[in-house]
Amino acid sequence: MQFPYFQFPLFGDGLIIAIDAILHVFISHGIAIGTVAMVVLAEYIGYRDKDSQWENFAKASIKPVIIIITSVGAITGVGIWFITSGVVPAAIGS
Repeated sequence: MQFPYFQFPLFGDGLIIAIDAILHVFISHGIAIGTVAMVVLAEYIGYRDKDSQWENFAKASIKPVIIIITSVGAITGVGIWFITSGVVPAAIGS
């Protein structure tokens, strides 16, 4: 069965997949690892020095980061599969 496919004449097929994959890696992997390590370090410094400013910083910074990681990171991860199945359906179908 021949699947219909999409073409992106402005960017090219491979570049669309690459842009989504790079965005996904930066958000889902880079921000997740780096920011979570930063929050753990801030919590540790606040606990060790009995400084509530570090703990408040950690508490305030974790909510937006979790929202960004779980929403945008997950959407771009699934987007890689959707874009690839739309651009090269035979490769995903096989």
